[in-house]
Amino acid sequence: MKFFFCTIISFFSYCAISQNNTVLLEGTVSMDDEKDPVENAIIHLKLSSGTMLEEKTDVFGKYKFIVKDTTSNFSITLVTDKSTRSLSRSSSCFFATKDEGKGTLKANTNFVKDFQLVKVLDCGMRMPTILFYKNSLSCCNDSLHKIKPTNYETFENATNMLYQTLKDNPTISIELAGHASMEENKPDKLSKQRANTIKRALVSKRD
Repeated sequence: MKFFFCTIISFFSYCAISQNNTVLLEGTVSMDDEKDPVENAIIHLKLSSGTMLEEKTDVFGKYKFIVKDTTSNFSITLVTDKSTRSLSRSSSCFFATKDEGKGTLKANTNFVKDFQLVKVLDCGMRMPTILFYKNSLSCCNDSLHKIKPTNYETFENATNMLYQTLKDNPTISIELAGHASMEENKPDKLSKQRANTIKRALVSKRD
C-alpha cells in the first residue's frame, strides 16, 4: 500500500515538472474584413533546433502547439490548401500571406500569433473546363458548346472568366497545369504546350 502511494506521488510530481517546462504557442486565423474564423489553415512551427511541427486550425480558426523546448528561437508561418475555408463561405480561397511570428521560447511563457487572411474575389465560382482535340493544341470547346451549350463554355468565354478573376485580384498567383493522356504522343510535352496555350490567351487579353 505504501509503495502504491509513493508511485502516485512520483507520477504527479513528474507531470507537474513536465508542464512547467513546456511552452504554449497558439492563435486564431480569420478573414481580415469579417473576422470570420478560417478552418484547415496549415500552421508551420519551425524551431532553431531543427524541429518542425504542423497543425491545422479547427472550426473556430484556432491552433495550438505545446513544446518542451525552452531555449530555441522559433518562427510560425501559415499556408492554405483546397480544404482551407471560412466558417461562412465554404468555397472561399485566400491569398498567400508573408506574415510570420518570431521569438525565443521561454519556459512557462505563452506566445500568441494571430493571422488574418485576404480572400480572393469570385473564387467561389467554378472555372470552366478547357478541352483539346487528341494529339492537338486546338481547343474543342467551341464545337462542344454547339452540342451542349449548358455543359461547355466557348474557349473565349472560358478564358475570359479566368482573366476577369485575375484582373479583379491583381496580386494573385496561379499555376496553369495542362493534361494529356498516356495514349497521346509525347504527353509530357503536349501537356506543357496546352498550358502555354492558355497562358498566351490570357496574356493577349491584357489592356
